[in-house]
Amino acid sequence: MQRPTIGSLEEFIGVLNNIGNTIQLNKRTTGLWFRGVSQLYSNALVPSLYRTQRLAQFEREMSRDFRLRYRNFGAPQLSYFERLSMMQHFGLPTRLLDWTENALCALYFATTRRHNEDGVVYVLDPWGLNLITANIFSVPADDSNKLAAYELVEDIDINPSREITAIDPIAFRPQVSNERLSAQRGLFTIHGKSDRSIEELIKTSGATDVLWEILVKGRKKETLRNELRIAGITQSTLFPGLQGLCEDIFDTYRRM
Repeated sequence: MQRPTIGSLEEFIGVLNNIGNTIQLNKRTTGLWFRGVSQLYSNALVPSLYRTQRLAQFEREMSRDFRLRYRNFGAPQLSYFERLSMMQHFGLPTRLLDWTENALCALYFATTRRHNEDGVVYVLDPWGLNLITANIFSVPADDSNKLAAYELVEDIDINPSREITAIDPIAFRPQVSNERLSAQRGLFTIHGKSDRSIEELIKTSGATDVLWEILVKGRKKETLRNELRIAGITQSTLFPGLQGLCEDIFDTYRRM
């Protein structure tokens, strides 16, 4: 897999244009998805639940405890996948991986920390992933029966093994249930039983033009953050609320 390296917003858009031209993106109804991380590490495309096997064995219990208690905080009744999204949002380990339709949002996350290390923006063709892993020609919504095999059914009478039946990950479109998900144009992949990274899975399949990596120069992260700010991508646009506002104000005056 090629790893183009960028140090400016102009270079980033140039790389995205090249990818789009390669796969004739202008003729597709499903766009590319993006995920930004501030450093290169081996399990960047492995969901948080599978990064620690000790936690993975308690997936059912964590899901049950959240289901029994979350409505105490004023939340409405949610579907299984809506609950997963909320769990992910508030920091519980899940089988979800966060992606976004907004390439600049992903670039922002790739520049947030570790200015002495290179970051990376992963670019995914979700339709291509689903064709490899699930042999489907779509990116389903979270209420589709195509996701049934990814739902952890807690009732022992219905599901004695208390295990999911899906194996490999699938890309899907979630219900937009909170401001942050909306602001960040958030989307998800969800893993099945296998804890293999999406990168490893695609590489093993032999497929091309499904996943790309764009390296973000560590020494250029501050420059890129300034360019993103000019383009209107800041903490408060991605994290609506008082925390995002305060971090935006702090970020403005620390540069003076």
